[in-house]
Amino acid sequence: MPPLFNYAPDADAPDADSPPAVEPFDWRAKLDEDCVVIIDMSKLRDEPQRVLTLVVLSQIWTALNRRDRERRNSYAATGDPPLVNVHLEEAGSVAASGIVADLLREGRSFGVSLTLSLQFPEQLRRADEAAYEEAINNIGTVVSGQVADDAGLARLLSTDDMPPADAANRLRGLASGEWIATLPSPFGGEPPRPFLLESLPLPPGHPQGDNPLSPAQRATFEAACTQRADRSRRHAVSVTQSAVTARPSSGEHDGRTDPDSPEPLATEHTTLDTTLPFTRRLPAAVEFHPPSQSITCAACGTRYGRRLVPLLDAIECHGSLEEVDRANVPTVDAGVTRSPAERSTYDYSDAQFLFLQLVYNAHQQGYDTRWEYDIVYDGMERLRAYAGLSDEEFDELVVDGLISCDGRHPHTLYTVTPEGRELIGAAHREGHAHGDGVGDLSESSLHVMMVETMRRGFTTRFVDDPDHPAASVETYYPVEDGRLDVAVLDADGDYHGRSRPCDFGPILYSEVIFEPTVLSVRLGEWRQ
Repeated sequence: MPPLFNYAPDADAPDADSPPAVEPFDWRAKLDEDCVVIIDMSKLRDEPQRVLTLVVLSQIWTALNRRDRERRNSYAATGDPPLVNVHLEEAGSVAASGIVADLLREGRSFGVSLTLSLQFPEQLRRADEAAYEEAINNIGTVVSGQVADDAGLARLLSTDDMPPADAANRLRGLASGEWIATLPSPFGGEPPRPFLLESLPLPPGHPQGDNPLSPAQRATFEAACTQRADRSRRHAVSVTQSAVTARPSSGEHDGRTDPDSPEPLATEHTTLDTTLPFTRRLPAAVEFHPPSQSITCAACGTRYGRRLVPLLDAIECHGSLEEVDRANVPTVDAGVTRSPAERSTYDYSDAQFLFLQLVYNAHQQGYDTRWEYDIVYDGMERLRAYAGLSDEEFDELVVDGLISCDGRHPHTLYTVTPEGRELIGAAHREGHAHGDGVGDLSESSLHVMMVETMRRGFTTRFVDDPDHPAASVETYYPVEDGRLDVAVLDADGDYHGRSRPCDFGPILYSEVIFEPTVLSVRLGEWRQ
């Protein structure tokens, strides 16, 4: 799919006649080539799959019309143009567009044949009656397996000797591997009678064939398959760059001064200690230098390190920090603890490991809040850009239960689930990732955000007020019956008093303690 849509002409090219750095996908040229173009949309969801299928069909239809105009305007064109065969899987999902009906109705005059793969023709009728009528009346070759009930197909296969009712019974009685086929009528000849086809026998070793693998052969095969898969994950080079190449997504500007500059590359299954080889966002004043794995000044090429401070130094080399958009400053440190060998045993990309680690680090408030990430104000969509994570990779993490979405208000927040923490080797340890003064086990990022918001608010409201007795704000403050998320203490640090419930509205419920020397708040769960 990417070659069909990722090309954009370079208006700033020094030579307008020079070939572009990336060749566009030209359907007009492909129509006259002896080639096969396969477009795989299996990883897309139903609606994007339908829309992109219609876009591709529209592009092909436009190219066919262009070829026809060229041949009509050319005196040198002789003979028929090369035949184009469009094979459309699950055609029922796009039949209502009208393009399918146009191809069926007019395709012959443009030198194109349309092969529709359907469960049964009635699928077309449910989507578009006109497309169904075009299919029944304009398709000359029909190959059908067992169909329980389709009156239109039965009429299409009926003859003088086999009325539609008998044809319908014959369709219902087909065994697995049997097919009824009918061919188009030759000019001036009798219509051929439908005939029976049989699939080739299943290959040796197929579990449903006549010669399946023995238990010993199956064990040998599975061991060899596992060995080859592990070897490929460890040593092979990915044929797609989605997991190893950081590229701005469509319509997203990454802040670089030169959008056509080489993108940073990350070799799959390398040490993941920084986001720089993966991030789709960097300030325009700096660039990533893949050979040295370091940041360079975009103006003079001076190399800096691969941490936050060197990144800021590189920006100030020939730029100003005041002009930098914080969203383009990535969370530089990653700290993925899984080794390349360990990660190679999982069916997840380095970008997925990196994203889970970034979310976990943000949850633990491990980043510089001024430049990298502030959980109070920043949404976590930017962490997906910093990790170079595709939408499909993100969806896989959600479906596999490795990450959860806490909500999108006031901004989008994610939380790494216990299964996700286990995957990245970041299981909570008592006194380190949770405990008194640190946090609660498995609390959400939303909970962390609210605790930090109140800590800052109470600091401003009480501690910074010279007329108030408050001296400090403590988070996850231990008390007899558990732990308070936020507590404002006096200079002695003593805690006295009883708690009483207080409703803070539809978002959360809390427990607030008001005493002369202490004010504390315990958060409840998120309430929609």
